Amino acid sequence: MKDNTGKRTYHKKTKTGCITCRKRKVKCDETSPTCANCARLSVACDWSNGPPIPSSPPDNPSPSHETQLPKLPPTLLDWTTMEILHNFNIVALNEGYNNSDLFQHWQSTVPSLAFASQASFLLHAMLSLSAYHLARAHSPSNPVLKYDLAGAAHYEQARAALLMIRNEPDTTGVTVTAHILLLLCNFASSSTPFSLERIQFYNFHARQILHRKLWRVYMSGPISRFLRFHVDKHLSLSNNAERGRVHCAPTYEFPALLESIHLASSGAPASTEVEDPSVAEIYRTAVEHLKLCWLASFQPGAEFLASLAWFSSITEEFVDRLVAEQPRAMVIAAHYCAIMSRMAKRVMPWWMPSRDVWRSERERILVNVGWEWTPWLPGYDLPREDTEGIDWLGGMALTQPYHTATPSHITTGVDISLDLSCLC
Repeated sequence: MKDNTGKRTYHKKTKTGCITCRKRKVKCDETSPTCANCARLSVACDWSNGPPIPSSPPDNPSPSHETQLPKLPPTLLDWTTMEILHNFNIVALNEGYNNSDLFQHWQSTVPSLAFASQASFLLHAMLSLSAYHLARAHSPSNPVLKYDLAGAAHYEQARAALLMIRNEPDTTGVTVTAHILLLLCNFASSSTPFSLERIQFYNFHARQILHRKLWRVYMSGPISRFLRFHVDKHLSLSNNAERGRVHCAPTYEFPALLESIHLASSGAPASTEVEDPSVAEIYRTAVEHLKLCWLASFQPGAEFLASLAWFSSITEEFVDRLVAEQPRAMVIAAHYCAIMSRMAKRVMPWWMPSRDVWRSERERILVNVGWEWTPWLPGYDLPREDTEGIDWLGGMALTQPYHTATPSHITTGVDISLDLSCLC
Protein backbone atom coordinates (compact mmCIF):
# COMPACT_ATOMS: atom_id res chain seq x y z
CA MET A 1 0.00 0.00 0.00
CA LYS A 2 1.33 3.44 -0.95
CA ASP A 3 0.72 6.87 0.52
CA ASN A 4 0.24 10.17 -1.44
CA THR A 5 4.01 10.50 -2.07
CA GLY A 6 4.14 7.12 -3.76
CA LYS A 7 6.11 5.47 -0.95
CA ARG A 8 5.05 2.08 0.42
CA THR A 9 3.72 2.21 3.95
CA TYR A 10 3.92 -0.59 6.47
CA HIS A 11 1.73 -1.39 9.46
CA LYS A 12 3.09 -2.78 12.66
CA LYS A 13 2.39 -6.50 13.06
CA THR A 14 0.71 -7.58 16.28
CA LYS A 15 -0.13 -10.89 17.88
CA THR A 16 -3.16 -9.68 19.75
CA GLY A 17 -5.71 -9.82 16.95
CA CYS A 18 -8.33 -12.52 16.58
CA ILE A 19 -7.16 -15.84 15.17
CA THR A 20 -9.43 -15.45 12.12
CA CYS A 21 -7.72 -12.21 11.01
CA ARG A 22 -4.29 -13.59 11.78
CA LYS A 23 -4.91 -16.61 9.56
CA ARG A 24 -6.09 -14.28 6.76
CA LYS A 25 -3.03 -12.08 7.40
CA VAL A 26 -5.09 -8.92 7.64
CA LYS A 27 -5.04 -6.22 10.27
CA CYS A 28 -7.55 -6.76 13.07
CA ASP A 29 -9.10 -3.84 14.89
CA GLU A 30 -9.17 -6.09 17.97
CA THR A 31 -12.79 -5.40 18.79
CA SER A 32 -14.22 -8.05 21.14
CA PRO A 33 -16.23 -10.22 20.88
CA THR A 34 -16.41 -9.66 17.05
CA CYS A 35 -13.94 -7.52 15.13
CA ALA A 36 -14.94 -5.34 12.15
CA ASN A 37 -13.41 -7.65 9.54
CA CYS A 38 -15.24 -10.76 10.83
CA ALA A 39 -18.48 -8.79 11.20
CA ARG A 40 -18.23 -7.50 7.59
CA LEU A 41 -17.57 -11.00 6.19
CA SER A 42 -20.08 -12.71 8.56
CA VAL A 43 -17.50 -15.25 9.74
CA ALA A 44 -16.78 -16.55 13.21
CA CYS A 45 -14.44 -14.31 15.17
CA ASP A 46 -12.12 -16.69 17.03
CA TRP A 47 -10.87 -15.32 20.35
CA SER A 48 -9.87 -18.69 21.85
CA ASN A 49 -6.51 -17.14 22.69
CA GLY A 50 -8.35 -14.56 24.82
CA PRO A 51 -9.43 -11.01 23.94
CA PRO A 52 -6.81 -8.26 24.01
CA ILE A 53 -6.12 -6.58 27.34
CA PRO A 54 -5.51 -2.85 27.03
CA SER A 55 -2.12 -1.73 28.27
CA SER A 56 -3.61 1.22 30.16
CA PRO A 57 -7.10 2.48 30.86
CA PRO A 58 -8.35 5.50 28.90
CA ASP A 59 -7.59 8.87 30.48
CA ASN A 60 -11.18 10.12 30.32
CA PRO A 61 -13.56 7.18 30.10
CA SER A 62 -17.08 7.96 29.05
CA PRO A 63 -19.57 7.84 31.96
CA SER A 64 -21.78 5.53 29.92
CA HIS A 65 -18.92 3.13 29.15
CA GLU A 66 -18.83 -0.04 31.32
CA THR A 67 -15.58 -1.99 31.57
CA GLN A 68 -16.21 -5.58 30.44
CA LEU A 69 -14.19 -8.40 32.00
CA PRO A 70 -12.89 -11.05 29.61
CA LYS A 71 -15.13 -14.09 29.39
CA LEU A 72 -13.61 -17.10 31.13
CA PRO A 73 -13.95 -20.58 29.66
CA PRO A 74 -16.54 -22.71 31.49
CA THR A 75 -15.22 -24.86 34.36
CA LEU A 76 -15.87 -28.57 34.65
CA LEU A 77 -17.01 -28.16 38.28
CA ASP A 78 -19.27 -25.49 39.70
CA TRP A 79 -18.05 -23.41 42.62
CA THR A 80 -20.12 -25.26 45.22
CA THR A 81 -18.71 -28.62 44.11
CA MET A 82 -15.16 -27.29 44.27
CA GLU A 83 -15.83 -25.93 47.76
CA ILE A 84 -17.18 -29.30 48.86
CA LEU A 85 -14.20 -31.18 47.41
CA HIS A 86 -11.80 -28.78 49.10
CA ASN A 87 -13.61 -29.27 52.39
CA PHE A 88 -13.21 -33.06 52.20
CA ASN A 89 -9.47 -32.71 51.88
CA ILE A 90 -9.23 -30.45 54.92
CA VAL A 91 -11.70 -31.43 57.65
CA ALA A 92 -14.39 -33.91 56.60
CA LEU A 93 -12.82 -37.03 58.08
CA ASN A 94 -9.89 -35.70 60.06
CA GLU A 95 -11.91 -35.00 63.21
CA GLY A 96 -11.50 -37.43 66.05
CA TYR A 97 -8.47 -39.23 64.63
CA ASN A 98 -5.13 -38.45 66.22
CA ASN A 99 -3.35 -40.92 63.99
CA SER A 100 -1.03 -39.97 61.14
CA ASP A 101 -1.83 -43.09 59.09
CA LEU A 102 -5.56 -42.40 59.19
CA PHE A 103 -4.96 -38.73 58.41
CA GLN A 104 -2.89 -39.73 55.38
CA HIS A 105 -5.50 -42.29 54.31
CA TRP A 106 -8.40 -39.84 54.18
CA GLN A 107 -6.50 -36.78 53.01
CA SER A 108 -4.37 -38.39 50.31
CA THR A 109 -5.07 -42.07 49.63
CA VAL A 110 -8.83 -41.83 49.14
CA PRO A 111 -8.76 -38.90 46.66
CA SER A 112 -5.87 -40.58 44.82
CA LEU A 113 -7.87 -43.80 44.52
CA ALA A 114 -10.83 -41.91 43.10
CA PHE A 115 -8.84 -40.06 40.45
CA ALA A 116 -6.38 -42.84 39.57
CA SER A 117 -9.14 -45.38 38.93
CA GLN A 118 -11.58 -42.76 37.56
CA ALA A 119 -14.11 -44.17 40.05
CA SER A 120 -16.94 -41.67 39.85
CA PHE A 121 -18.85 -43.48 42.62
CA LEU A 122 -15.99 -42.91 45.07
CA LEU A 123 -15.74 -39.24 44.11
CA HIS A 124 -19.50 -38.82 44.60
CA ALA A 125 -19.27 -40.59 47.98
CA MET A 126 -16.49 -38.20 49.03
CA LEU A 127 -18.51 -35.18 47.91
CA SER A 128 -21.65 -36.44 49.65
CA LEU A 129 -19.97 -36.82 53.04
CA SER A 130 -18.13 -33.52 52.71
CA ALA A 131 -21.38 -31.72 51.81
CA TYR A 132 -23.10 -33.11 54.90
CA HIS A 133 -20.13 -31.97 56.97
CA LEU A 134 -20.51 -28.44 55.59
CA ALA A 135 -24.24 -28.56 56.38
CA ARG A 136 -23.40 -29.39 60.00
CA ALA A 137 -20.76 -26.67 60.13
CA HIS A 138 -23.14 -23.98 58.81
CA SER A 139 -26.22 -25.03 60.79
CA PRO A 140 -28.54 -23.21 61.36
CA SER A 141 -27.54 -20.62 58.72
CA ASN A 142 -28.90 -20.35 55.17
CA PRO A 143 -26.36 -22.49 53.24
CA VAL A 144 -27.46 -25.65 55.09
CA LEU A 145 -30.15 -26.53 52.53
CA LYS A 146 -27.71 -26.08 49.66
CA TYR A 147 -25.21 -28.49 51.18
CA ASP A 148 -27.88 -30.99 52.26
CA LEU A 149 -29.26 -31.09 48.72
CA ALA A 150 -25.76 -31.52 47.30
CA GLY A 151 -25.05 -34.31 49.79
CA ALA A 152 -28.23 -36.16 48.87
CA ALA A 153 -27.59 -35.77 45.12
CA HIS A 154 -24.03 -37.09 45.34
CA TYR A 155 -25.17 -39.94 47.60
CA GLU A 156 -27.71 -41.13 45.04
CA GLN A 157 -25.19 -40.85 42.20
CA ALA A 158 -22.65 -42.91 44.13
CA ARG A 159 -25.29 -45.49 45.04
CA ALA A 160 -26.53 -45.81 41.45
CA ALA A 161 -23.00 -46.26 40.12
CA LEU A 162 -22.18 -48.91 42.73
CA LEU A 163 -25.28 -50.89 41.84
CA MET A 164 -24.08 -51.05 38.24
CA ILE A 165 -20.78 -52.73 39.23
CA ARG A 166 -22.00 -54.84 42.14
CA ASN A 167 -20.67 -58.14 40.74
CA GLU A 168 -17.27 -56.89 39.63
CA PRO A 169 -14.24 -57.75 41.79
CA ASP A 170 -12.41 -54.89 43.47
CA THR A 171 -8.69 -55.50 43.99
CA THR A 172 -7.75 -51.97 45.08
CA GLY A 173 -10.42 -51.42 47.73
CA VAL A 174 -12.12 -48.59 45.87
CA THR A 175 -15.65 -49.99 46.32
CA VAL A 176 -14.89 -50.87 49.95
CA THR A 177 -13.89 -47.26 50.57
CA ALA A 178 -16.98 -45.93 48.80
CA HIS A 179 -19.25 -48.11 50.94
CA ILE A 180 -17.59 -46.92 54.14
CA LEU A 181 -18.13 -43.32 53.08
CA LEU A 182 -21.78 -43.98 52.23
CA LEU A 183 -22.30 -45.64 55.60
CA LEU A 184 -20.97 -42.49 57.25
CA CYS A 185 -23.25 -40.41 55.00
CA ASN A 186 -26.18 -42.49 56.20
CA PHE A 187 -25.26 -41.76 59.81
CA ALA A 188 -24.61 -38.08 59.16
CA SER A 189 -27.77 -37.31 57.20
CA SER A 190 -30.59 -39.66 58.12
CA SER A 191 -33.07 -39.44 60.95
CA THR A 192 -33.52 -43.20 60.51
CA PRO A 193 -29.95 -44.57 60.31
CA PHE A 194 -31.27 -48.11 60.74
CA SER A 195 -33.39 -47.84 57.58
CA LEU A 196 -33.95 -51.34 56.20
CA GLU A 197 -33.84 -50.05 52.62
CA ARG A 198 -30.32 -48.73 53.12
CA ILE A 199 -29.21 -51.75 55.12
CA GLN A 200 -30.35 -53.96 52.23
CA PHE A 201 -28.31 -51.87 49.80
CA TYR A 202 -25.10 -52.12 51.85
CA ASN A 203 -25.63 -55.81 52.52
CA PHE A 204 -26.64 -56.76 48.98
CA HIS A 205 -23.77 -55.04 47.22
CA ALA A 206 -20.95 -55.43 49.71
CA ARG A 207 -20.69 -59.19 49.46
CA GLN A 208 -18.74 -60.26 52.53
CA ILE A 209 -17.54 -63.53 51.00
CA LEU A 210 -16.08 -61.72 47.99
CA HIS A 211 -14.28 -59.19 50.16
CA ARG A 212 -12.94 -61.87 52.48
CA LYS A 213 -11.37 -63.58 49.46
CA LEU A 214 -9.59 -60.32 48.68
CA TRP A 215 -8.63 -59.59 52.27
CA ARG A 216 -4.91 -60.30 51.81
CA VAL A 217 -4.89 -58.11 48.71
CA TYR A 218 -6.47 -55.24 50.64
CA MET A 219 -4.01 -55.60 53.51
CA SER A 220 -1.09 -55.03 51.14
CA GLY A 221 -2.80 -52.43 48.94
CA PRO A 222 -3.65 -48.71 49.12
CA ILE A 223 -6.17 -49.04 51.96
CA SER A 224 -3.90 -51.18 54.16
CA ARG A 225 -3.14 -48.38 56.67
CA PHE A 226 -6.82 -47.81 57.32
CA LEU A 227 -7.55 -51.51 57.74
CA ARG A 228 -4.52 -52.20 59.93
CA PHE A 229 -5.51 -49.41 62.31
CA HIS A 230 -8.93 -50.97 62.88
CA VAL A 231 -7.56 -54.53 63.01
CA ASP A 232 -5.17 -53.43 65.77
CA LYS A 233 -8.04 -51.69 67.56
CA HIS A 234 -10.17 -54.85 67.36
CA LEU A 235 -7.32 -57.08 68.58
CA SER A 236 -6.66 -54.75 71.50
CA LEU A 237 -10.33 -54.80 72.51
CA SER A 238 -10.55 -58.58 72.19
CA ASN A 239 -7.36 -59.21 74.16
CA ASN A 240 -8.38 -56.83 76.93
CA ALA A 241 -11.80 -58.47 77.13
CA GLU A 242 -10.25 -61.91 77.52
CA ARG A 243 -8.05 -60.57 80.33
CA GLY A 244 -10.86 -58.67 82.01
CA ARG A 245 -9.26 -55.29 81.29
CA VAL A 246 -12.11 -53.65 79.40
CA HIS A 247 -13.06 -50.40 81.10
CA CYS A 248 -16.82 -50.93 81.10
CA ALA A 249 -19.38 -49.54 83.47
CA PRO A 250 -19.55 -52.20 86.23
CA THR A 251 -23.35 -52.45 86.13
CA TYR A 252 -23.65 -52.18 82.34
CA GLU A 253 -22.71 -55.60 81.06
CA PHE A 254 -23.65 -57.57 78.02
CA PRO A 255 -27.02 -59.23 78.81
CA ALA A 256 -26.79 -62.98 79.31
CA LEU A 257 -30.37 -63.31 78.06
CA LEU A 258 -29.31 -61.86 74.73
CA GLU A 259 -26.42 -64.34 74.50
CA SER A 260 -28.87 -67.24 74.67
CA ILE A 261 -31.60 -65.77 72.48
CA HIS A 262 -30.64 -68.14 69.65
CA LEU A 263 -31.31 -71.23 71.78
CA ALA A 264 -34.67 -72.98 71.81
CA SER A 265 -34.08 -73.72 75.49
CA SER A 266 -33.54 -70.06 76.44
CA GLY A 267 -37.14 -69.49 77.46
CA ALA A 268 -37.59 -66.81 74.77
CA PRO A 269 -40.91 -66.79 72.91
CA ALA A 270 -41.27 -68.46 69.49
CA SER A 271 -38.77 -71.19 70.37
CA THR A 272 -39.73 -73.26 67.32
CA GLU A 273 -38.07 -70.65 65.08
CA VAL A 274 -34.59 -71.53 66.35
CA GLU A 275 -35.04 -75.31 66.39
CA ASP A 276 -33.48 -75.20 62.94
CA PRO A 277 -29.69 -75.06 63.59
CA SER A 278 -29.06 -72.85 60.55
CA VAL A 279 -31.55 -70.26 61.80
CA ALA A 280 -30.08 -70.40 65.31
CA GLU A 281 -26.64 -69.76 63.83
CA ILE A 282 -27.89 -66.60 62.10
CA TYR A 283 -28.95 -65.13 65.44
CA ARG A 284 -25.88 -66.39 67.31
CA THR A 285 -23.58 -64.71 64.79
CA ALA A 286 -25.50 -61.43 64.99
CA VAL A 287 -25.19 -61.37 68.79
CA GLU A 288 -21.52 -62.37 68.63
CA HIS A 289 -20.74 -59.39 66.44
CA LEU A 290 -22.83 -57.16 68.69
CA LYS A 291 -20.38 -57.91 71.51
CA LEU A 292 -17.60 -56.21 69.58
CA CYS A 293 -19.84 -53.18 69.15
CA TRP A 294 -20.59 -53.23 72.90
CA LEU A 295 -16.90 -53.49 73.86
CA ALA A 296 -15.83 -50.74 71.48
CA SER A 297 -18.58 -48.42 72.75
CA PHE A 298 -16.67 -47.93 76.02
CA GLN A 299 -13.41 -46.93 74.35
CA PRO A 300 -12.94 -43.25 73.33
CA GLY A 301 -11.56 -43.21 69.81
CA ALA A 302 -13.26 -46.49 68.85
CA GLU A 303 -16.57 -44.90 67.79
CA PHE A 304 -16.00 -45.80 64.14
CA LEU A 305 -15.58 -49.50 64.97
CA ALA A 306 -18.41 -49.48 67.52
CA SER A 307 -20.97 -47.94 65.21
CA LEU A 308 -20.10 -49.38 61.82
CA ALA A 309 -18.73 -52.88 62.47
CA TRP A 310 -22.00 -54.50 63.55
CA PHE A 311 -24.18 -52.26 61.38
CA SER A 312 -22.38 -53.52 58.28
CA SER A 313 -21.59 -57.09 59.39
CA ILE A 314 -25.12 -58.44 59.76
CA THR A 315 -25.71 -61.19 57.24
CA GLU A 316 -28.15 -61.22 54.37
CA GLU A 317 -30.21 -63.87 56.20
CA PHE A 318 -30.42 -61.67 59.29
CA VAL A 319 -31.52 -58.72 57.14
CA ASP A 320 -34.25 -60.92 55.64
CA ARG A 321 -35.54 -61.56 59.16
CA LEU A 322 -35.48 -57.85 59.93
CA VAL A 323 -37.54 -57.21 56.80
CA ALA A 324 -39.96 -59.94 57.87
CA GLU A 325 -40.12 -58.29 61.33
CA GLN A 326 -39.13 -61.46 63.17
CA PRO A 327 -39.14 -60.51 66.88
CA ARG A 328 -35.71 -62.00 67.63
CA ALA A 329 -34.08 -59.97 64.88
CA MET A 330 -35.89 -56.80 65.96
CA VAL A 331 -34.82 -57.28 69.60
CA ILE A 332 -31.16 -57.69 68.60
CA ALA A 333 -31.37 -54.58 66.40
CA ALA A 334 -32.93 -52.65 69.29
CA HIS A 335 -29.98 -53.57 71.50
CA TYR A 336 -27.64 -52.13 68.87
CA CYS A 337 -29.58 -48.85 68.99
CA ALA A 338 -29.42 -48.89 72.81
CA ILE A 339 -25.64 -49.31 72.71
CA MET A 340 -25.36 -46.39 70.29
CA SER A 341 -27.60 -44.25 72.48
CA ARG A 342 -25.49 -44.92 75.56
CA MET A 343 -22.25 -44.25 73.67
CA ALA A 344 -23.60 -40.95 72.30
CA LYS A 345 -23.59 -39.50 75.83
CA ARG A 346 -19.95 -38.51 75.33
CA VAL A 347 -18.40 -36.34 72.61
CA MET A 348 -18.94 -38.07 69.28
CA PRO A 349 -17.56 -37.64 65.76
CA TRP A 350 -19.61 -35.13 63.78
CA TRP A 351 -21.29 -37.83 61.66
CA MET A 352 -22.67 -39.74 64.65
CA PRO A 353 -26.47 -39.41 65.21
CA SER A 354 -27.66 -38.03 68.53
CA ARG A 355 -29.02 -40.02 71.47
CA ASP A 356 -32.54 -38.92 70.61
CA VAL A 357 -32.20 -40.31 67.09
CA TRP A 358 -31.08 -43.70 68.41
CA ARG A 359 -33.86 -43.81 70.98
CA SER A 360 -36.38 -43.01 68.27
CA GLU A 361 -34.93 -45.81 66.14
CA ARG A 362 -35.26 -48.26 69.00
CA GLU A 363 -38.92 -47.37 69.45
CA ARG A 364 -39.56 -47.64 65.72
CA ILE A 365 -37.92 -51.06 65.52
CA LEU A 366 -39.86 -52.47 68.48
CA VAL A 367 -43.28 -51.07 67.57
CA ASN A 368 -44.58 -54.51 66.46
CA VAL A 369 -42.73 -56.63 69.04
CA GLY A 370 -45.10 -58.20 71.57
CA TRP A 371 -45.03 -57.65 75.31
CA GLU A 372 -43.86 -61.23 75.90
CA TRP A 373 -40.40 -60.14 74.71
CA THR A 374 -40.08 -57.50 77.46
CA PRO A 375 -37.37 -59.33 79.51
CA TRP A 376 -35.16 -59.39 76.40
CA LEU A 377 -35.58 -55.70 75.52
CA PRO A 378 -33.24 -52.80 76.29
CA GLY A 379 -35.22 -50.82 78.86
CA TYR A 380 -33.83 -47.33 79.15
CA ASP A 381 -37.27 -45.71 78.68
CA LEU A 382 -39.17 -47.65 81.36
CA PRO A 383 -41.40 -45.44 83.57
CA ARG A 384 -39.67 -44.20 86.71
CA GLU A 385 -42.07 -46.01 89.01
CA ASP A 386 -41.03 -49.33 87.42
CA THR A 387 -37.29 -48.78 87.61
CA GLU A 388 -36.30 -49.91 91.10
CA GLY A 389 -33.13 -51.98 90.85
CA ILE A 390 -32.52 -50.94 87.25
CA ASP A 391 -29.25 -49.50 86.03
CA TRP A 392 -29.78 -46.08 84.41
CA LEU A 393 -26.65 -45.55 82.36
CA GLY A 394 -28.56 -44.51 79.29
CA GLY A 395 -28.28 -47.92 77.69
CA MET A 396 -29.85 -51.29 78.47
CA ALA A 397 -31.62 -51.37 81.81
CA LEU A 398 -30.65 -54.50 83.71
CA THR A 399 -32.73 -55.71 86.65
CA GLN A 400 -31.32 -57.89 89.38
CA PRO A 401 -32.94 -61.20 88.26
CA TYR A 402 -31.31 -60.90 84.82
CA HIS A 403 -27.96 -62.68 84.76
CA THR A 404 -25.19 -60.89 82.93
CA ALA A 405 -21.96 -62.03 81.41
CA THR A 406 -18.91 -60.29 82.87
CA PRO A 407 -16.16 -59.14 80.49
CA SER A 408 -13.89 -62.00 81.53
CA HIS A 409 -16.51 -64.51 80.33
CA ILE A 410 -17.13 -62.87 76.98
CA THR A 411 -16.24 -64.92 73.95
CA THR A 412 -14.70 -62.66 71.33
CA GLY A 413 -13.26 -65.24 68.96
CA VAL A 414 -14.80 -63.72 65.87
CA ASP A 415 -12.83 -64.04 62.65
CA ILE A 416 -10.94 -60.76 62.22
CA SER A 417 -11.29 -60.73 58.45
CA LEU A 418 -15.06 -60.94 58.77
CA ASP A 419 -15.21 -58.09 61.25
CA LEU A 420 -13.18 -55.62 59.21
CA SER A 421 -14.12 -56.73 55.72
CA CYS A 422 -17.71 -56.22 56.76
CA LEU A 423 -17.01 -52.49 56.99
CA CYS A 424 -17.53 -52.40 53.24
